[in-house]
Amino acid sequence: MGDANHLGIEFGYLDGTLYEPGLYLDDVNGKSYKVSVPIPQFVMDDVNTLYCRFGGCVAVINDNELFTWGVTLAAGVENGSLWQIMYGYKPLKREVIGNLTKFDGGKESIIYWNDEGKAFGVGWNNHFKYDPKGKAPLVVNWPGVELKFVTDEMKKVYGEDFVPGQ
Repeated sequence: MGDANHLGIEFGYLDGTLYEPGLYLDDVNGKSYKVSVPIPQFVMDDVNTLYCRFGGCVAVINDNELFTWGVTLAAGVENGSLWQIMYGYKPLKREVIGNLTKFDGGKESIIYWNDEGKAFGVGWNNHFKYDPKGKAPLVVNWPGVELKFVTDEMKKVYGEDFVPGQ
């Protein structure tokens, strides 16, 4: 439930009034008033893990495939903005490098891990968070850029045999 342009159900800013019509409640004095209540909308099934922020959602289904959906800015143009690169205006299966083991999210960023212990980042590379040497683009598209410096630092702490993301 929520703002129609964040649901990833192709509404965009067109006519996304997804509210229960004519619902009335009574206040503490017994006076009736009209309220707008969002109607839950079906997005997808077979979801094993779900992560949502204000701009979109990431889901891993039971077959271990990763899907994203969310803000419908530039609705219908899948690579029209940072939001479209990260989420998409409808549920989109995302290609990941290797076999997915987990994912993490943050402000305008998604990080996923594979079974080889490698981490990859997608989204906004502000302050060089995906590449301290400044070689990665400001906006990183799927399947992402490897975050080798992250796994290198984790191995320094946990030992060379540690497999990050496991």
